[in-house]
Amino acid sequence: GWNNYTPIPYQISCKIVADNDWGDYFQFVYTTFPAGTTVPTFKRELTAEENAALDEANRLLVHCGPRPLGQNAVPTRHDARLSPNGGSDSLRLDGPAAIHRIRVKVNDLPAPPGDRDVLRELVLQIRWDGEARASVWSPLGDFFGTAPGANAYRSLPCGLTDDGWFYANWFMPFARSAEVTLRNDGPQPRRVELEIATVPLPKGAEHYARFHAKW
Repeated sequence: GWNNYTPIPYQISCKIVADNDWGDYFQFVYTTFPAGTTVPTFKRELTAEENAALDEANRLLVHCGPRPLGQNAVPTRHDARLSPNGGSDSLRLDGPAAIHRIRVKVNDLPAPPGDRDVLRELVLQIRWDGEARASVWSPLGDFFGTAPGANAYRSLPCGLTDDGWFYANWFMPFARSAEVTLRNDGPQPRRVELEIATVPLPKGAEHYARFHAKW
């Protein structure tokens, strides 16, 4: 597939025409602005300012990876040793704060195709503010977007770097606490290195929704 995220503004209407044998599927995502909003009509010949903005967006996307830790970020490292058949280990974080970045490394991860089973057997759960049911429940590989198996890639929200670290840059706010749990449903013990960076909330926790991810 081919993907293009360049904004294409139009004031009145937009007509999309496809030639014969153009492809197998399409998806167009658009935003309707409030009445009275004025936007420029898209031209292929961009201005110098528009080209500069496009170049900067391209630079950020090409060189994306784990979010750099800023001055306010507080990293917490945890070495989880998970027994087989349901063994788990949890890390509790106090709020108000937001998870700024999660990194995970599975020690002794088997080579393909054995990595596929392990990354489904290892499960990530996160509970916000003492909730009874986890808002995040996903096999490890699926949460970081690499399933099936460990496939190195880099994107803005998440990825897997060449040194074996999975990362997720989602902003995950909480008011009182966050409980991050790793569970091993496989038949072999596993050791997982976990690193979570938190940052202060710019506004009160009541201004933010909670991150959810279900598999």
